[in-house]
Amino acid sequence: MAGRGGLWLAVGLVAACEAGGPGQGPAPDAGRLRDALAPGDATGDATGDATPGDAGGDAMAPPDGAPRPDAAPDASPLDASAPDGAADASPLDAAPLDAADAAAPDAADAAPPATTRLDDAGRLLLLGTVPLRAADCDCADDDRDGLADTWEAEALDRLRPRLRFDELEPLVDDPEAVVAMVGRVAPAGDDELRVFLLVGYSRDYGSCLGISAHDGDPERVALRLVVRPDLGPGAAEVIGAYTAAHENTVGDHSARYEGDELAALVHEPDAGGPRWVVFPSRGKHGTYATVEACESVSPIPCVDEDCAPDGVDDPARFDRLPPVVNAGEPEAPLVDDLAAVGFPGDRAWADQPFCGGRARRNCSATVRGKLLADPFE
Repeated sequence: MAGRGGLWLAVGLVAACEAGGPGQGPAPDAGRLRDALAPGDATGDATGDATPGDAGGDAMAPPDGAPRPDAAPDASPLDASAPDGAADASPLDAAPLDAADAAAPDAADAAPPATTRLDDAGRLLLLGTVPLRAADCDCADDDRDGLADTWEAEALDRLRPRLRFDELEPLVDDPEAVVAMVGRVAPAGDDELRVFLLVGYSRDYGSCLGISAHDGDPERVALRLVVRPDLGPGAAEVIGAYTAAHENTVGDHSARYEGDELAALVHEPDAGGPRWVVFPSRGKHGTYATVEACESVSPIPCVDEDCAPDGVDDPARFDRLPPVVNAGEPEAPLVDDLAAVGFPGDRAWADQPFCGGRARRNCSATVRGKLLADPFE
């Protein structure tokens, strides 16, 4: 066991890693991990865990006295069912009881049965049931981005990753914990698309004696897609993946995977075809594409990360497939109020820190910033 001086040194290090300030860039790359964060949009919306303004830091406090808007669900999220063979539902399989009605989708609102498969190179293919362009199917396009809303719903449903937590992850046994996703699907040129998925947690539990814990923990992943008309009018291929881990802090371990690096991604059988699996770190929820990427971050106690369940009888108990809503576009939102997924008072497109549906104190980055910053640019 390290001496007391070693422990406090480690605590100091983790506090420094969570502190990033204005203009603070990510830490140097390690192996596959590398900085992939692009600046915010032209309106000044930035993303990251430690940027100023609307993006905020891992422990950014909102303005004193700032009001929380009234919460009312805008739309039903997509199905949040656990994978086949999973244990009895835990509190994380849906929002808390007081938001359960908002979080449970009606059968009529469920996404159509799109499918996925892996090509010969191991890349994930999405095979939609409708053309992806609204003009090609006379489909609704309520967010006015040129993509069929039905196809966007299919993309979010089939491409959202399953989360696999560490065996000591606090939220697994926290009856008040909420985990849900907020998505955006957008064109990026003539033949490319982007899928942004904010992974929202009601709280960050901190690391090592609760250092840096705070309400509201907005993590994210993103995918770069290319249209595949040779496979059908609703087909697209994943050609890039991004996992965010403590974006824009000195402990930034965000990573981008493209080309041959995509072979590192984990896919597992699921109803409808293979599904992507990612690994949130214990307590802090930085997102990693592999267990190795997570657990090789640092050997220093309180700075190291742990992912995935080890030595457990029921690994499925630590898997979650959270509900997701499509936020649409900032100028034509489909969802703004996030009470629909268990975060009352939080909004997708407002200039306010994400508080995870909890009291407005010591909150984190904006949802808006996470949905707009493109890590592939």
